[in-house]
Amino acid sequence: MNKKATINYLIFLLILITLLILANYFYTAYVLTDTLLSRNEEQIEDNFRNTKILFSGGSHVMTGLSPDRIENSFNFSSLGENYAYTYYKLKYILESYDIRLNTLILPIDLQDFSSSRIKLIENEWHTNVWYWHKYINYENLKLIIKETSYLQWQTAKFFPVIGNGPSIIMKLRGSLINTDMKLGQQIRVNDFSKSDDQDKSAKFRAEWHLSNSETFDATMSDYFERILNLGKEYNLNILIVRFPVSEEYYKFSAEYLDIDEYYEKVYEITDKYDNIRILDYHDLFFDKDYFFNDPDHLNKNGADYLTDLIKKEIDM
Repeated sequence: MNKKATINYLIFLLILITLLILANYFYTAYVLTDTLLSRNEEQIEDNFRNTKILFSGGSHVMTGLSPDRIENSFNFSSLGENYAYTYYKLKYILESYDIRLNTLILPIDLQDFSSSRIKLIENEWHTNVWYWHKYINYENLKLIIKETSYLQWQTAKFFPVIGNGPSIIMKLRGSLINTDMKLGQQIRVNDFSKSDDQDKSAKFRAEWHLSNSETFDATMSDYFERILNLGKEYNLNILIVRFPVSEEYYKFSAEYLDIDEYYEKVYEITDKYDNIRILDYHDLFFDKDYFFNDPDHLNKNGADYLTDLIKKEIDM
């Protein structure tokens, strides 16, 4: 390579790095702060010191439990979160914060042990390393996802814009999802009973969660039990919840797995522990679609109703 070509290459590289820095600044300052993960993290710092009851898990928990109805509670969930991430988040806060947790609430829904949850980890570590690196280090992540790149991990940690270009476009168009959040709960207000095609929507959701995947994955089972052992170590009361789903969603889910057999496997694990109670609300709203935002997520009214029931269980 001659001198002129080298200079042109360096100029091009400098321009590229400058554009990356500018894009990263814009993303961090104007887009990242609007994301659910960022707002959840901000609310954690504001409320954790007084938290005694923690809701942990994925989107069913994040939308389906209302911490504003139970004193000293916080919704520490995230969309698509699985047991591996829940374990490392819980481990981090128990070891790093001076908080006095006494109760942990976890989901055991039909998709929670599915191997499809591993695929969500693969997506998350590419796009949201800026959030997850606080809770799970590269060495532990590599035990879950075999094909990982340390360079990519470090780059994405410091440049969260990488992999999130579509979010910038959505922000510029004004179409970035920006729902209300309170004490970690994502508040949804749609009414599933008014959906034009409930069966089509429910079938799509069930297929997306359960088709082409192992319904009881060994990795998810292992991390679920790690959470339970962590709860036992810290003397936590654990309420394990089967969250309400619509009757349509439940019907189509039964096409992909034997539901009774699935829960027999779950209960084989939970029966080993004496600090656990199972709360089964899966059919609570079978005739009340107006409590759902979509086939398997509660809206705010449904979440409030469910939370009030769980509060009574906590107070017993």
